[in-house]
Amino acid sequence: MSDAVSTLIGKLLQMDTLQAAAKQMAAAAQVLAALAVGPAGPSTPAGPSAPAGPSAPARLSVAAQPANMDQREGIASQLSNMLLLLERIAYFLCKAADRGTASAGPACTPTLQGQGQGRVASTGAPELAASFTRTLKESHVLEHAGRLLLLLPLPPGQRPSSEVSRLLSRLCVIASSAVTALDALSTKLPDLGLRQLAADFLPSVVGPCMRTAVIESGVVLLSIADGEPAYGAVRGMLYDVPPPDDAGPASSNLRLRGCRPLDWTAVRGLVDALDLDLRCSGRGPRLGGRCLPRKGAMAVLMRVGRLTLASASAAAGGIERTGAARNTGARVKFSLGAEEVVHTFSALVDSASVAKCTMVLISVLLRHVTLGPWEAVDAQQRHSEALGAWRLALGATRHCLPLMQEPSLARQLGGYMALMLGQAAEPVTERTGGCPLPCFLPGPAPPCLAMALQEGVVGELERLLRGAARGSSPHTAAAADILEMGALGLRPVLFFAPPRQAAALLASAAKAVRALEPSATTAVSALQCRQVAEGLLDQPFLSGPSASMALSAAANKGSGSVWASLWLLPLRMLPVAAAMAVKTAELARAEARAGGGPVGSAESDEAAALEVAFPMVSLRWVGALAEAASEPGGVGSEGAASNGAADGPSSSAAGDWGSFLLGEVGAGALLGSALSALQAWGERPLPRVSRNAGPAADWPSRLEALARACCALAAAWPAEVLLGSSAEASPHMPWRPEAMRLLASRLDAHGCGGGGWGVRVRALAAALETGAPQALLPGADGAAGFRGASTKLREALATARALLPVCANPVCVNGSGDSEAELRLQKCGRCGQVAYCSRECQAAHWRAGHKAACAGSQLGG
Repeated sequence: MSDAVSTLIGKLLQMDTLQAAAKQMAAAAQVLAALAVGPAGPSTPAGPSAPAGPSAPARLSVAAQPANMDQREGIASQLSNMLLLLERIAYFLCKAADRGTASAGPACTPTLQGQGQGRVASTGAPELAASFTRTLKESHVLEHAGRLLLLLPLPPGQRPSSEVSRLLSRLCVIASSAVTALDALSTKLPDLGLRQLAADFLPSVVGPCMRTAVIESGVVLLSIADGEPAYGAVRGMLYDVPPPDDAGPASSNLRLRGCRPLDWTAVRGLVDALDLDLRCSGRGPRLGGRCLPRKGAMAVLMRVGRLTLASASAAAGGIERTGAARNTGARVKFSLGAEEVVHTFSALVDSASVAKCTMVLISVLLRHVTLGPWEAVDAQQRHSEALGAWRLALGATRHCLPLMQEPSLARQLGGYMALMLGQAAEPVTERTGGCPLPCFLPGPAPPCLAMALQEGVVGELERLLRGAARGSSPHTAAAADILEMGALGLRPVLFFAPPRQAAALLASAAKAVRALEPSATTAVSALQCRQVAEGLLDQPFLSGPSASMALSAAANKGSGSVWASLWLLPLRMLPVAAAMAVKTAELARAEARAGGGPVGSAESDEAAALEVAFPMVSLRWVGALAEAASEPGGVGSEGAASNGAADGPSSSAAGDWGSFLLGEVGAGALLGSALSALQAWGERPLPRVSRNAGPAADWPSRLEALARACCALAAAWPAEVLLGSSAEASPHMPWRPEAMRLLASRLDAHGCGGGGWGVRVRALAAALETGAPQALLPGADGAAGFRGASTKLREALATARALLPVCANPVCVNGSGDSEAELRLQKCGRCGQVAYCSRECQAAHWRAGHKAACAGSQLGG
């Protein structure tokens, strides 16, 4: 089929079909100009001998003479056929580029050499596309078509025949679709090796006449749909709403609600024409520049956004009142950022198409809108444009995301939100290097970020994440991209947002990641879930040797609610990331043993299992927090317990952080999993780190991160490390001394002895064999002696917890409601120490170990 189509296209191009069509349209333009001006008026030199170049889209004076309906019908019909042909050719070439075929078939039937029956042509897809683009440029056929579109409307006061009205409506849709097809072709030309032709393809082919015609007809369509002014566009270009070709159940539902369904192709063409117009340079249409000023184009784009959001809200039941008569319109309520809008629409986009239309609109806005920072010269205009973009994107997450049946669309929206967050937070991340510590943040939020916060970005993101926790496929796809790709932009949002909102957002993010765990049945899928969980936790300051000092300094500077966002990150996300890390390592080892790993060969699968067993983000957080909590004889030591570690870290501080790191995070099992993987690899040389592991994930960095975390955890909680935490039912606890000695030899072999890690790890291995907790205390020979701020850390942790109490079930995925702050918690009736959001969570936690803890607390009381 493709060979036959490409043969036909080649013959059409060889016969100069487009050039002939351009001359015919020039003659038709002369006829329409004569009808508009009348016999006494001046004629327009647009006959067959006129040049094929573009003409300015200027309006001619209109006489009272009635128009010839038959001529208009014929011209409109022929123009529709020509534009439809151009659209089909463009889409055929797009598909040829997508297929990646070396040839799209012969352009004409080849002949045997010497027969003299014509030239031999066996043209591939690139040659066919090059010939098509050159012909479009030379013939100016689209400009002549646009001029005809501008001349076809009837004079004011004259009503068209039903056939002319139908043809004009259909013509507007076809013209819009042709512009969209050529826009798509321009993006495919580089794939066909025609990058140079793609540079100026669209501006030279879709000139000012065509752009003006599509924009005017689109504005008229908007005016019919929302009842707002048409900005001076001629109503005669469109007399009715063009219905969609495939009127399905969604269109029928709109009719029942008093609205007419409109063809989203016309809306898409309007957006593409405005996009192209904004990309044009120059001062006027005759110079190949814009047909609309930037401010006007942005206003029309935002108006399209309101139409699409209203359409999505109506599809979800957001209609307040339906018109009494048919097609009289419906009163729709929808959200535009922080603003609630109620407006009457007589036509809406059907639910099957509105999500795609919205994504196209957001992509165009992000291409032209600067989300910050702005130059002082045009800061006010840029601020207004960015405000519109944020409102549209946030409205799309609320209204359009639930309608996205295709996961690719949901991921696209998540990617757009991640991009917007990154651009808004750019002034902060550039100045701080991405460091999340509040002491490095430059005063109040920059205007671009403050705008997003004011428009409710935190609330909308949490609503999206809670949808993922409930198992909604579109919300899950979008949430994964936001948490992984948009983490750099989310960090400043968390610190500048109200602390309680930040706490609710992080709690919902943790639930969204937990909801992904049942789908993690392979090492690859589990690793993807782990990376999503690590997105927010991956902080630049953790990679330095003074990470614990930075945390201690932050705790000493303040533990109030403003600083609590720093501690909320590990409090909510570290337990999830650590659990996914252990699961990933176990799945990878099991697959390697069974011979069904992702790589294929046994040794390669074992190497992959060893690599994923070192989750650098979680290891660095555990090491930094344990080091900061290891204060020898510090201000909190008066509460130390007499358990053989009375001279060690403060139990009042270490107890809080100990229950968190050893219990909630499972730090002992996390480090034990890495040690077990290292021991299973044995004495073989360590494998080469994969390219996608990151520049800081070489083996010396991995080994040192594991050693630091092990030594710090053992120094802070020696008895628990030696005996194995009772809260951790894991085969990786207690740690094995032989694994520690193997780690020490690896550290020495990779040049990590400069920090004394080999000596410290060997001392830890000896203590594990003798079972003497005093050997692990800070300040002991070979132990890791770090000074932190244990009491301040305890206060920081308590403040972070108090911001928003959450369900005590560590695997809770209750995503009901729009915010975690709305969940009602009920305390345990026996101990009164913990609270749950549901009976299911209470029962699950009871079976998971709260039964013993609850009985112990009652005995202790």
